[in-house]
Amino acid sequence: MQRCTASGKASCLFSPEVLAWCFLCSPAVVRLVEEESRQYDLLTHYSAYSYLDGSPRRMLQTAMFAGAGIVTSLIAPFTVVIMGKCNGRLHELAAKYRGNGKSEMSTSDLNEVEHLFAQWIKLNYLRACMPLIGSLMAALAPLTF
Repeated sequence: MQRCTASGKASCLFSPEVLAWCFLCSPAVVRLVEEESRQYDLLTHYSAYSYLDGSPRRMLQTAMFAGAGIVTSLIAPFTVVIMGKCNGRLHELAAKYRGNGKSEMSTSDLNEVEHLFAQWIKLNYLRACMPLIGSLMAALAPLTF
């Protein structure tokens, strides 16, 4: 067996042992690469087919994923639009009693605050369920039959 030296790198690459190894192993390596390529092509074709498939199941899954994204992202508009009136009135009442130094609220304002808090709690539960509903939709989408 030849020893490779710094000056004889080219002769080392073309030594009988290296050439024999290349001759014997290269068909196996080529077959392995071709098989990997075929598997990748099958996976790519299946993915494209299943994505573009117009079956009712695929359409339902797509609708569920889209619905999950929409329901989850509606939390911000819900807070601003639906809860805005309740939040605004609570802030007004807080500013009214914070600025004048009164420690006691009037009975009508206290009743209004209690009513607004009860309303805010219901709206907040509904708002908190939006991401939960969205995540359940996304989790169940692949399981549709």
